[in-house]
Amino acid sequence: MVRKGLRELATASLPAGQIPSRSFTAHPKVDLKSKELVCWGTQTKGPGTKDCCHFALDSDGKKTEECWFKNPFCGFLHDAGVSEDYVALMLVPMPVDIEEMKKDGSHYTYDHDLDLHWGLVPRRGSDASKGQMEVGPDGEVEKVFVETVLAYGNVLPFFPEENRKDSSPAINDIKIQLVRFA
Repeated sequence: MVRKGLRELATASLPAGQIPSRSFTAHPKVDLKSKELVCWGTQTKGPGTKDCCHFALDSDGKKTEECWFKNPFCGFLHDAGVSEDYVALMLVPMPVDIEEMKKDGSHYTYDHDLDLHWGLVPRRGSDASKGQMEVGPDGEVEKVFVETVLAYGNVLPFFPEENRKDSSPAINDIKIQLVRFA
């Protein structure tokens, strides 16, 4: 059955070599101003590596930017917020254990002893080290806000858990709320 108003989109192939990463996010974002597709990959140099890359592609599939950086641990780089100047990347406390994977274990394990991490990566440049704070035109520190939903606990119960505490909520008791990080 075909619904009215839906149309089939043509599949476009990208010019060879445009995607630098060995992995590709499940949640790419469209920059509403430039119309670029902003993407990222984690474990970009192979399973278990901390290497990450964010990149953007224009409407013709041409890469317009690329930035390499390392996460504090190899983990689940799940989603992001995108602005004209920054990509804010969410690193969920789900580290990768290569030895466990070799034994047919899970790729990710939720670790209650780790914190959620945010990475603020500047766009339009390749130096991720400058992405913590920028000074605005009036000499004031620029603030970047990320609004997202946040859950305290493992909302992906199909992944195993480590270091679970008695106070850790069961999946049916996890509270999810809208939060603003600055």
